[in-house]
Amino acid sequence: MPRAENGLTLVDLLVTLMVTVILGLIGNMALQGFLANFRVRSAAREVVTTLHLARMRAVSQNTTHRVMFNVDARSYQLADGQSVSLPPGVRFNRDGADPITFTADEATFSPTGTSNGGRIFLRGLKEQQRYCIRVNPLTGRVRLQKVQTSWTECD
Repeated sequence: MPRAENGLTLVDLLVTLMVTVILGLIGNMALQGFLANFRVRSAAREVVTTLHLARMRAVSQNTTHRVMFNVDARSYQLADGQSVSLPPGVRFNRDGADPITFTADEATFSPTGTSNGGRIFLRGLKEQQRYCIRVNPLTGRVRLQKVQTSWTECD
């Protein structure tokens, strides 16, 4: 007498569970890569915002403002503000060259909006996670650029 199959067998459940686990692992790896890229990009944007703030304060308060960078501590701060640390996995780096090209690692903005000019190089854990922040000495304009192949793209 043939038996009717109305439910799932243990093998069906195990196969479904294994497929779910594998898909979850693949999704987790993709999410980790996305989060790493997000951290580097967000850190670069925060530095840009801090530089914009320093320039705005210099012009509006008619006094010089500075942003100081500490490569070893992976941090930066406005001269009158709190220190901000870079997120985990993000660092000031340019493959052995100086990652901060401002004099004495300080971006200085004058009351006219001009700057001492320089560059800041940020990097994540992977090769493609590289950003360059440029400050024009004549205008004080701050520009963020993703570096695709070589740091020389930011020169």
